[in-house]
Amino acid sequence: MNASLKAPVDGARLRDLATEHGSYEILQLTTGGYLLKIGVDVSGGHFAIDHSLSVDFQRSPIPIAKNSVKRRMFRDMARGGAVPPVVAYDSGKDRWKIIDGLQRTDVAVEVAKALSALERSDAIAPYAQAELDEIQHLKQARLSLHEFLDRPFFVQVWRQLKADELVRLFMVLNVGQQKVSPRHLLEIIHANVRQMLEEWEIRLLTEKEEKLIPRKRGPHSVSEDSVIPTVTHFRFEYLVDGLKAYVAGEPHIKTSLVLEDAVKTDELVSRSLGERITELGSENCKADFQWVCRDLNNVIQGRYGAHPRWKVAIQNSDNFFIPLLAALGHARANFSNPSAIDDRQQKLIEIVSSSQDPDPLQFLDEEKGLEKLLNDVRSNIGRRRRAIVFLAWREFFRRGIEEPAYPVDWRSASVAV
Repeated sequence: MNASLKAPVDGARLRDLATEHGSYEILQLTTGGYLLKIGVDVSGGHFAIDHSLSVDFQRSPIPIAKNSVKRRMFRDMARGGAVPPVVAYDSGKDRWKIIDGLQRTDVAVEVAKALSALERSDAIAPYAQAELDEIQHLKQARLSLHEFLDRPFFVQVWRQLKADELVRLFMVLNVGQQKVSPRHLLEIIHANVRQMLEEWEIRLLTEKEEKLIPRKRGPHSVSEDSVIPTVTHFRFEYLVDGLKAYVAGEPHIKTSLVLEDAVKTDELVSRSLGERITELGSENCKADFQWVCRDLNNVIQGRYGAHPRWKVAIQNSDNFFIPLLAALGHARANFSNPSAIDDRQQKLIEIVSSSQDPDPLQFLDEEKGLEKLLNDVRSNIGRRRRAIVFLAWREFFRRGIEEPAYPVDWRSASVAV
């Protein structure tokens, strides 16, 4: 046998070099030992399962009684059938969380419950009795509770993953398996976006947290949106919409719709999410959100502090922020030279921060400034305004800066709409 084809050693820790610190090991436990590791309550022999033991983006368990595959799995486990390895995550807290294998774990718990009930002479669920009767009909023996809990159980245990790396692992494990719906993918984003964005050093507020901040009232407040007074955080749902726009390359994300409604009403968004969801955990996505929400936002706030509307253009204007991210996501998906996009981003930051022009992005120019062009829009206001911003940024990421004094061509975009 070739020495390079050695089997992995049980418990040997292996680094995942695509992650910053992530690693995994393959452990052989007993079924009972595994259930204890994930926090199943075995007191009184009832084997209660706490469904919070799965990571946020796992589906809920499918009822066994109505699922032929899980019923067959129940029968196989009860007679000593092997179980494919489960993937779990050890965060260093009291118990592991399941990344892949919640349905297998659910069946294992139900088998333990049924065998425990039989030993106490208690009644068991009709479906469980039917499967145990089938084992007898096949002239095979079911396991005792002790034998079942002592069966070998293999687990791939991961550690030290960031939120986006955990999402990426989940997606890799689901490639080629049953299709994950766009709605479920959106739920993945929603459940993990806060931790992921905070790891990316983007500060955000939930709706509840935002309501605790006193609002500035008066004639100089921004009319398009209510402004977060400190101008340091982003709204949670606002960032979720930005992620959706980036992934879809689509500027007309409806910020007022909940995630599942957006899936029902926007076929383009649904299709694109299914194809490109893994980018949420990619280095490009991280770098792009940091560039928009941190780098570009900071220089705009610094240069346009005297102009409330443009000071918060990224922080608080969905008609600017959403199409900007949509254009950037579109560029990543369609342009073949990613380093060119990175270079254009950097050059724009340099121009805005170092230019002697008080209006380096030409927001305020009376002839071709973005403010004038947007104010001239009279019909279908939201869509046309977003289209202008989207087309201008799309051309910027595609062509770069052609005129340093006018780096983003708002006027040509306005004519094209």
